[in-house]
Amino acid sequence: MWIHLWCARLRRCGMRRSPWEDSMDLSIVIPAFEESRKIARDIKAAAEFLVANSLKGEIIVVDDGSQDNTAQMARAVAVPAAVK
Repeated sequence: MWIHLWCARLRRCGMRRSPWEDSMDLSIVIPAFEESRKIARDIKAAAEFLVANSLKGEIIVVDDGSQDNTAQMARAVAVPAAVK
């Protein structure tokens, strides 16, 4: 809900919508810190949720300075084309 309100405020301030925003149903944000052992599983679960519910969306992983390879593991996960 807050993401939708934030986007609406940006448009009132003159910011344009991206083509992806026009066709996106849901954004999933995954906060991560030292999660290299499970981040791939979390991303795959989020992608499966989007696909199972016929939603076009994005998965955003926020890595808060992990010293392990959380970011690299997150980048390496393959997701369906409907998921950005």
